[in-house]
Amino acid sequence: MEKEILETVLLELLEETKKVNVLIEEQNKEIRGLKTAFSDFNKRLTEIKVYTPPLDTVPLTKIVTDGINSIKKIVAAQPKDVLHEKRILFFPEWNQKEYYKIIFGRILFWVLWVIVATYCYFLCRDYLAWH
Repeated sequence: MEKEILETVLLELLEETKKVNVLIEEQNKEIRGLKTAFSDFNKRLTEIKVYTPPLDTVPLTKIVTDGINSIKKIVAAQPKDVLHEKRILFFPEWNQKEYYKIIFGRILFWVLWVIVATYCYFLCRDYLAWH
């Protein structure tokens, strides 16, 4: 009984492998056909020469330069208001930090030294006048 079962299983396996071999052969034929079609396509693709004419940018540059010139004319034709202001500023409108750094950092320092020097001068003059 076991021998018969083994024979039937082996026969079925043999038939399956034959079918698989036939399918593999068909698949290989298809692959070869695709390879030849692909190589033919590559040959035709490399044989195609693309011709691109040189670009003519003269009309485009003419349009752009005409536009720029018209903008320049419009700007030049606009009226220009000129205001002459004469004013004395005690405090700056811009760069206040730098202004105060100069005023309080340098000028007040030297003014203080001038005051100290004049005070010392008057003290020394009075001291020498008494002796």
